[in-house]
Amino acid sequence: MPPGVDCPMEFWTKEENQSVLVDFLLPTGVYLNFPVSRNANLSTIKKVLWHRAQYEPLFHMLSDPEAYVFTCVNQTAEQQELEDEQRRLCDIQPFLPVLRLVAREGDRVKKLTNSQISLLIGKGLHEFDSLRDPEVNDFRAKMRQFCEEAAARRQQLGWEAWLQYSFPLQLEPSARSWGPGTLRVPNRALLVNVKFEGSEESFTFQVSTKDVPLALMACALRKKATVFRQPLVEQPEDYTLQVNGKHEYLYGSYPLCQFQYICSCLHSGLTPHLTMVHSSSILAMRDEQSNPAPQVQKPRTKPPPIPMKKPSSTSLWSLEQPFCIELIQGSKVNADERMKLVVQAGLFHGNETLCKTVSSSEVSVCSEPVWKQHLEFDINVCDLPRMARLCFALYAVIEKAKKARSTKKKSKKAVGRAGWEAGARPRPVLQPRGHLAWGQPWEVRAASSLKPPLGSHKVSKAMVPNCPVPPPREALDRAIEEFTLSCAGYCVATYVLGIGDRHSDNIMIRENGQLFHIDFGHFLGNFKTKFGINRERVPFILTYDFVHVIQQGKTNNSEKFERFRGYCERAYTILRRHGLLFLHLFALMRAAGLPELSCSKDIQYLKVKARAGPHQ
Repeated sequence: MPPGVDCPMEFWTKEENQSVLVDFLLPTGVYLNFPVSRNANLSTIKKVLWHRAQYEPLFHMLSDPEAYVFTCVNQTAEQQELEDEQRRLCDIQPFLPVLRLVAREGDRVKKLTNSQISLLIGKGLHEFDSLRDPEVNDFRAKMRQFCEEAAARRQQLGWEAWLQYSFPLQLEPSARSWGPGTLRVPNRALLVNVKFEGSEESFTFQVSTKDVPLALMACALRKKATVFRQPLVEQPEDYTLQVNGKHEYLYGSYPLCQFQYICSCLHSGLTPHLTMVHSSSILAMRDEQSNPAPQVQKPRTKPPPIPMKKPSSTSLWSLEQPFCIELIQGSKVNADERMKLVVQAGLFHGNETLCKTVSSSEVSVCSEPVWKQHLEFDINVCDLPRMARLCFALYAVIEKAKKARSTKKKSKKAVGRAGWEAGARPRPVLQPRGHLAWGQPWEVRAASSLKPPLGSHKVSKAMVPNCPVPPPREALDRAIEEFTLSCAGYCVATYVLGIGDRHSDNIMIRENGQLFHIDFGHFLGNFKTKFGINRERVPFILTYDFVHVIQQGKTNNSEKFERFRGYCERAYTILRRHGLLFLHLFALMRAAGLPELSCSKDIQYLKVKARAGPHQ
């Protein structure tokens, strides 16, 4: 047999490919090749194939066409059995245009149901079986048990309740909203043709559109008893009305004109044709649906394999013990040998931490560090949600040198002994010449009023690293003045612009004392809130530490603070004078797409704070 041409998914989506050349392999080994329509279903293809196969050899060895089913190779390179013969060839989309006819095996109804379920969920049921996931299998078993119990309860229903479940009423929309007997309907005469099930005789008589199906059936029974001159022994409650040629039934306390079939006949001017079905036929239909006819299977040539023992499994939801892991060792770790390695583990669900993180013990650094430690979390296994993540972090710990610390203390103590005389008044021993710079060699001399305890009274040169001598007074005054001016400017600016989220990480200071702010993500009064509570409590940030610097460390230095207050007033006056310019600039920036500057309400905030308007 020549190999077929592959048909990718794009081939079946093209409308111009109306005809496909398909290879057919019969159970007798006969190979046929002929074109078929891409829109033809498998039932039509099987009829054409059977018509052509009767002219081929060994046709007499074939059984009935219903004893065979088509198989193909699908787009995922798997063999698929095509039980549903109402599907079109373009919907099946085989990978190769090759259809093989094989004998049916197993329960056809069950296979057809599984095929329809696989088509609905978009995934074959055999794929779930190949997973061998105990959780999936347990869920499927519980759902099967639930469905079997529901089917058993449905089997116990009476014929009227089962009819309502299997064949719901087809009513007009107005009837569904108002309910039975609440809608005003016109009283018109209606000719109805009614026949009895299993009988060829039919009766046509006139009823009202306001009559219910039970009254119509009572009229039909009286008509039958009158025509055949029989006593009226049958009750209308034992019957129901079925639309001829359809699985549609008329029952309940709704008027006839509220049924869709009767309304369509009234609009088109046709006579409704109905059949009276006895309750025994409904019960037989119910039993047939719950217990389908068994399929005749061929005798097996081989004995069935011995079923394997089902492994015992435990659901994770029933484990009420803490979640724990075994930390064994690491691999290819590169770190300093003087460090210690520690592993930190945590359980997360999205961005949320499920429990406290757990840390391992410290081990020495090597290429293959070994822990062999049991880590236990304070959360039970049954409480772990789906999609929880176990995360690890490996970090190094540096040990601080204790000897250097003790040496530093001793040196400070030695300097103290050398610089001060016992019982003398503390005053500087070393007097620099000129200005002192950090880390520079200076010429110093010992004070004549103190007696050196070591017997030496003259020092020629000394190295003073990181000298703690304070800066000159002029430099300190300039830094405080720079701090005061910049603090006043930023107090006014943050107040007028409504800048929020001010904390110690967003306020910086330079070496010359100048203060400045960063991170302007919240401005024009769009402050952060937590549970509906505004986090901004003050109009601008002026802490006690700022005031302490402005007053040069003196609590009663009101002169310095009044000068700072004057700076703020002058800055605010200058800003008010140019208020319209700021309003126009911010109005032009509305098109920039800033989330904090998107409407006229934000511009109004600036106008209120700056007290700016046309009168300025």
